[in-house]
Amino acid sequence: MTNYLKTLENHLILAKAGTPALTIFFKGESGLGKTQLIKDFAKNQGLKLTILNLSAIDASDFTGLPKIVDGMTTNSRPSWFDTDILFLDEINRVQSSDIEAALLSLLVDRKINGNELNKNCLIVSAGNPDSDDRYNTKSFELALKERLLDIEFTRTYKEFLDYLKSIKESTNLLKFYELHAKDLASYTFRRLERALDYVTITGDVESLAYYLSPNAYNLYVEFLNKNLFSFKDLIEGQISSKLETIAEKKVLLDLSENLLSYNFNGTSALHVNKFLLTIRAENKQAFFESLKFLALRKPEKFGVFKTESKKLKMFDGLKDFLDIYLA
Repeated sequence: MTNYLKTLENHLILAKAGTPALTIFFKGESGLGKTQLIKDFAKNQGLKLTILNLSAIDASDFTGLPKIVDGMTTNSRPSWFDTDILFLDEINRVQSSDIEAALLSLLVDRKINGNELNKNCLIVSAGNPDSDDRYNTKSFELALKERLLDIEFTRTYKEFLDYLKSIKESTNLLKFYELHAKDLASYTFRRLERALDYVTITGDVESLAYYLSPNAYNLYVEFLNKNLFSFKDLIEGQISSKLETIAEKKVLLDLSENLLSYNFNGTSALHVNKFLLTIRAENKQAFFESLKFLALRKPEKFGVFKTESKKLKMFDGLKDFLDIYLA
């Protein structure tokens, strides 16, 4: 996601300077988070955002309502012309010829029917792949295509989870998402986020059967009912044998969530170190990746933790591994 944000930031600089630039066109599967990316970007920049779905909007809402002035028909200036960021969604699914013509005028001259767009407005567009029969997309004419900067929009499951963890509170369902990536691979990221929000706010776990599927709901119930060890078990030295993969992942998730807030002492640090020396290589790598994520998110707190962990020798035996991920 970092590259996408950097591209948006650079184009925003050009827009604020009134410098002409190609219009960003994020092209990717439905449900990956293209719209959410723009919403987050606008919010973080403190800018007004207008989202227009070009496959569903009425032509008059895009081009302005017709009116008669001095005996001549003209078009009123659309209200969204004063926005800071204009997000044109479903740009390659436009059905109206009037919108198509106005869109070309907007991207070429930043005008529609003589009305000028806010000169410092950043225009961003998005759509689905034109090579996929599932989407009723249209090919752009050359004049329009030349005004677009095609950027393939992709998102890995890990990137999606990192995004969720950065904006959502930690819940059992979020942990379930992290531990059952393969079982949830068929769902769009949008669907998973909506299900997470619903269950977190309402507490209605049973509706996972409708938001996702009965199978996903059964897996989650099984996850909740398993006798999984907790962070408390870890620091108290209750984990004395090698765990099953899912139980091991659960403890590591709990550990990463408590690293920056728990006041470790020599005993608890010893238990943590003993446990880390027994975990599977793939889980070890995932754990240190989560440490790197913490270091980037909360550098000051993590700096204090890293200093204290060295005093307690919490990562003895894993120093090389730690240095690789936190170099």
